[in-house]
Amino acid sequence: MEPFFQKSYKALVESPNGTAVWWHSLPLPDGNRVNGNNPDKSLQLKMWRAMQIADEGGLARKRVLDIGANDGFFSVAAVIAGARKVTAIDKDWSTWPLNIGYSTRAWQDAHPESTRSLARAILRTLEWMRTHSLESRVAFARRWLGQMLFAATDKPGPIMLARMVRRLREAGVADVDAIGAQMLREQQAINAAERSDAESGQRLPQVMKSARRAGLLEPDILAELGLSEHPLILATLRTQN
Repeated sequence: MEPFFQKSYKALVESPNGTAVWWHSLPLPDGNRVNGNNPDKSLQLKMWRAMQIADEGGLARKRVLDIGANDGFFSVAAVIAGARKVTAIDKDWSTWPLNIGYSTRAWQDAHPESTRSLARAILRTLEWMRTHSLESRVAFARRWLGQMLFAATDKPGPIMLARMVRRLREAGVADVDAIGAQMLREQQAINAAERSDAESGQRLPQVMKSARRAGLLEPDILAELGLSEHPLILATLRTQN
């Protein structure tokens, strides 16, 4: 994975495939990185490294759904990390699926062995949601929207905290149980504050913006799922940023 997750790069490249906008600062096989619009050029790298879990939390042999995939940073990274299948979804806009197509081809050409499953990756757009029946769209949203709402309101969650406590115990830290309980209380307070900001529209979680862009928050879908009045969904629909 190191060829993709390198901390340094030779140069920032403006739109290597000639499209107008790139959001992710995607690493390129030649050692350069795309000059994405995100001001923190290492943000995606930091986020990905935080997900590198050696035990059952890793992505090896897993099926991955990347909602709001944009330029494909996490889709490509998931494949290189050993994911069995990657499904990337985003809005049908001017750079989709041009940028993610470029990303996958570039890495597949450079590393055919480590990215052999890229050829089987499924690139779905908002058009999928438009052309399928309400029943199919509701079934898809039912499978994923609950998980997205949970992820947006329960960070990092009891599973992650349990892993942290286990690591502290293995390291011989004293009073681990008391520390774990305190960490949980602090995280619950943080979650409550972030939930309040999100429901007011001041700071929406990116995952909810992605759900909106992917067409999961259409009125007919929300009505079928009984989520039309969910505070976080209402805030997401009100806020168009």
